Amino acid sequence: MHFLLLNPPGRMRYSRDYFCSKVTKAGYAEHPVDLLILSGTISSAGHRVSVVDAIVENLDFSATEKLIESLHPDILIFLSGSTSWKDDFDFLFKIKRSHPQMLFAGLGDIFLEEQFFINHTWIDAVILDFTSCEILAYAEGQRENFKSLGFRDKGKFYFPEKSKPSEEFTIALPRHDLFLRKRYSFPFAKRLPFATLLTDYGCPFQCRFCIYPTLGFKLRSLDNVLAELKQIHSLGISELFIKDQSFAANKERTLKLCEEMRKIGKFSWTCFLRTDLAEEGLLRAMKKAGCHTVMLGVESANPEILSKYKPGVTQENIKAAFKLCRKIGIDTVGIFILGFPGEDEKSVLATIDLALELKCDFASFNVYVPKLVTPLRKDLISQHLIDDSQLDILDQSGIASVWHNEYLKPQELGALRRLAIRKFYFRPFYLAKMLLKKVLPLSRLPVFLNSLFFIMRDANMKKPGPRSN
Repeated sequence: MHFLLLNPPGRMRYSRDYFCSKVTKAGYAEHPVDLLILSGTISSAGHRVSVVDAIVENLDFSATEKLIESLHPDILIFLSGSTSWKDDFDFLFKIKRSHPQMLFAGLGDIFLEEQFFINHTWIDAVILDFTSCEILAYAEGQRENFKSLGFRDKGKFYFPEKSKPSEEFTIALPRHDLFLRKRYSFPFAKRLPFATLLTDYGCPFQCRFCIYPTLGFKLRSLDNVLAELKQIHSLGISELFIKDQSFAANKERTLKLCEEMRKIGKFSWTCFLRTDLAEEGLLRAMKKAGCHTVMLGVESANPEILSKYKPGVTQENIKAAFKLCRKIGIDTVGIFILGFPGEDEKSVLATIDLALELKCDFASFNVYVPKLVTPLRKDLISQHLIDDSQLDILDQSGIASVWHNEYLKPQELGALRRLAIRKFYFRPFYLAKMLLKKVLPLSRLPVFLNSLFFIMRDANMKKPGPRSN
């Protein structure tokens, strides 16, 4: 059979992968890690795989439709999400209507809600865990005993009960070769091309605003991870984005991974890390293994918000983590969320001030959105603060839409986000430091200027994009 893995076109530069969607803020285009992993699963079973990433290839709706027509796939696996689903569905339904025999399988946060799949009858199946092989069994005619796949059959609808993921998993080696030919970029990469790696799935921590704890948590076999690293190294790739949502959740395993990475070759990489896991021995082991940048979830300067929504993280361990990274020589990206439920302007301004105080190398300013299936969204529904009868466009970047709470209107929250970008990135001292630190050698100049262009765009955008909830 012929499988087509599709990242659909869009009116904006969407990032869709790993049950998350947003409008990109720095013009980057990351590998969709779910499609990457599925490429190995499908190829290892002897099936043909094609990859069309209309975002990174700058294909419009018409060009993408013609390309799909020319490929004649039997099964189309497509990405979607709460930021882009209206555009995606208008486009995909048209293709399905012309090719009713083609099986359509969806992948994205919107499909974690059973009702959303029920309401859109042209979708044949939804993948709820992209590390699973169940899509192969479905394609070959199986119609029962699925744990991570919803489907339709003979007019009936089936959706699996949520189950705890296994403690350890393995995957077939992804087809990195299919993705390396495309122009993917990443703002923190030291060099291009780069490869994306996943060493676990989900998250063991319980941030109430985040979708990843709802997926459960499982570790990938270390031998399986090392086999993929050897494959990547054999392709001549040394730059990595390790996309675990909480790298080093298991410290002993992480230290072993870092040790084995050094034996394979000289890698250079970026990862996410919780501030309460950032201790000196671990960071030094990561640095020796090639880690040059960590993305640290700060979220807020408000202690009450941290206590309610991100247990285990405090201002004390936030400040200690950034200070320790500077000491060891690892660059930092502070990730901030503005406009949590119950947050007023004073609290947001304190978070902006904290971003400056932490002296992080980069800052990502996002707006809170009530993400699907998260505990905080369920709280807001039960308190009648949001209406769950329909799904609005939810964009954490604050570009396509801006959610609002009881204290801040969308326009006010958008203005605060733009203020944060200007105060952080337009400091003369910061710009001079980045030019000296990030652009030399001159081969880095195009990446820096591209990122700066999008930062300036976001800082000056007066209102959200075409849709706002």
